[in-house]
Amino acid sequence: MKKILFASTALALTAGAAAAETSIAGYGRFGVVYDESRADETYIEQRFQLTFTGTTTADNGLVFGGKMRIRSQESGDVTLDSTANAAQMFIKTGGLTLQVGNVDWAMDNMPGASFNTTIGLQNFEGPAGISAYSSRGSSNTGVALIYSMAGFTGHISYDVNTDDVDGVISYETGGYTFALGLSDYDDALGAPEWILTAGGTVGMFDFSAGYTGYDDYGFWSVYGGTDVGAATKVRGFLGYDDDAEEWAYGADVAHDLGGGAALKAGVFDKYSRSLGDRYTEADLGVTFSF
Repeated sequence: MKKILFASTALALTAGAAAAETSIAGYGRFGVVYDESRADETYIEQRFQLTFTGTTTADNGLVFGGKMRIRSQESGDVTLDSTANAAQMFIKTGGLTLQVGNVDWAMDNMPGASFNTTIGLQNFEGPAGISAYSSRGSSNTGVALIYSMAGFTGHISYDVNTDDVDGVISYETGGYTFALGLSDYDDALGAPEWILTAGGTVGMFDFSAGYTGYDDYGFWSVYGGTDVGAATKVRGFLGYDDDAEEWAYGADVAHDLGGGAALKAGVFDKYSRSLGDRYTEADLGVTFSF
């Protein structure tokens, strides 16, 4: 995502120097959604968000910073709402990052996890019961530590409010990424206890596959896509709930319009454990980023 730089200033401080930078990045989407699990099955989906990030580099090389987001969104309602989210503060040095506040939670950012698939305009498959970065409103207070070096990444996060911990280790080699995630989330949340994934690129296809283990069931998933021509990409998702013995599947197409804009359409069919039944979603719209 391209950033618009509002300020980039070098300040002389005694014998050293500190560099301060403020940036803003934006994203938007709008379109039509069909969701047969809702009372109003067809509705307009629209979202616009701005993410503000500010950093300063101390004399000793440590980077101090923070970010927060403003999002306006309608999700099936007849009115829009606009909300600023809770802030994230961070310190970076080399490959080490410490985050405090509305942090990037480990499992929510795990490579290849089923809920990181992006089928459809709005991303049909979402995380179940785990802590996630809050884009609107309040957030539990978290502490996260991320370390990356030579293909290895370790990510651990702690929820101060619920006393929950999750962690992920991943390794990238030869164009493939392997990852393992573990958590001690309360079973009542319906959150996964562990996740194992692998992904990469084979010829023209990129893919990720994994298994998400819950307290009383598991979910297998495969996700992948390929370019069709110079500006169009087709992607697909296949999942299996080994307790309910139900499949989930979806597909979408994204056409690059240039300048950070794209036309997207998708369809998704899955079994909902909360509804005890299957339902279908489909959407069509445009996205843009700057």
